[in-house]
Amino acid sequence: MEARGIDHLALWLASLEAATAGAAVLPDNEGMAKIRAGDPCLALRQTAEWADVRLGFAGSRPEIVESYEVEMRRLFPDLEPAVSAIAEAVRSRKVEDHQQHLDALRQVNALLRRLVDDLANPDSP
Repeated sequence: MEARGIDHLALWLASLEAATAGAAVLPDNEGMAKIRAGDPCLALRQTAEWADVRLGFAGSRPEIVESYEVEMRRLFPDLEPAVSAIAEAVRSRKVEDHQQHLDALRQVNALLRRLVDDLANPDSP
């Protein structure tokens, strides 16, 4: 967004602070409990949001980002490996290049599909 001249950071940071404050009152693993109760869409939404935070706030207000990360690890610990893999898949490519952008999207899609499969079949190897 910055490359397009859109000032989004203040709104995103305020939204991130509000999400973090709301998460802070929930019990440990509450997010994973909801996912396991049959809400795989929550897993996808939360993974995408968390990856966006990692990618979109690099270097911006680290204290806000770290507070968010702490809460997400507490509520959704099983999502962090997918979040890390998605962030790395995007960071490792020059997404301005059309082909690399498509490659990143394909990899992210595969990672999200695998996450849903893993959550749906927690006992499979």
